[in-house]
Amino acid sequence: MPVLSHPKALAPAPAPRTRDIVTSDLERVESYPMLSDSAIRAAALANNPEASAADVAAIIRRDSVLAAAVLRVANTWTYRGRTEVGDILQAVIRIGLRECATLVCAIGMRNLYKTHPPEVQKRCDALLRHSLFVAQVASGLNQITQFEFGGMEFTAGLLHDIGRLIATVKAPEAAAAADPLDFREDEETLSHERAVLGIDHCAIGYQFANQSSLPEPVVRVILNHHRPGEEKLHRELVALLSAADALANYVQDKHKIAGFNSAHHPAFAILMDGLTPELKSKFRSSFSETVVQALRDTRALLKAFASNE
Repeated sequence: MPVLSHPKALAPAPAPRTRDIVTSDLERVESYPMLSDSAIRAAALANNPEASAADVAAIIRRDSVLAAAVLRVANTWTYRGRTEVGDILQAVIRIGLRECATLVCAIGMRNLYKTHPPEVQKRCDALLRHSLFVAQVASGLNQITQFEFGGMEFTAGLLHDIGRLIATVKAPEAAAAADPLDFREDEETLSHERAVLGIDHCAIGYQFANQSSLPEPVVRVILNHHRPGEEKLHRELVALLSAADALANYVQDKHKIAGFNSAHHPAFAILMDGLTPELKSKFRSSFSETVVQALRDTRALLKAFASNE
């Protein structure tokens, strides 16, 4: 009688690679901590010198949460001689475009972290503070250089590090090992991420941005803000955001702007190539002031965020 052999035990399925975890389901926009589309568009318009209050109001009207909050804030500013407003356009005018940008970003951030553990919340909060600072710096640099990106630089600043946010949400421990969030300028940053995650945050963000059908200029910023010299399609916008990122990193690391050397960053050479002699002089003399103002604006935004929780 033949001896029945025992079936071989099934080998355990191999653990998924960190890269596969991080890049899975990137089409599910709702899975990731980012500002709502309405908040991003309204903030970008409000930071565009050519935008009107009517333009911003039109976007806010499409989002009931934003609309209700903007009306509430506008009416808290009512004082003697001012009547209550019930129209979004009137509310935007009363608040002011720049202040409205601060408000809608704050509202857009309110509920980003509620479903995630505290350690993930902390990292995401730090990354969003950085992104908001970069967005403000980029907006200020855009006004100096007169490239007229029409608010696209603000949107790109908000989203340039979305790959870092995705990695934090999907693989918190690996993301923390790959990226200590010290915001130091380091040529090995991307290679270290690839060693730990199997992919860097620029590539993660690029895949996500394509899946989400983000505007092409924003996609290119996400991909090449660490490699502005490799950008061919939107060279000046990518360089602008790369410069803003470098400035923000320096300030967040050193807690000062003094000592920053733009000659160490190829993005600044790219920007200068596109400027007239007059604008080059203005850029050199005023970019420090621009960064300081961006820091003030970011702090005001974060204060508004805290007050609306």
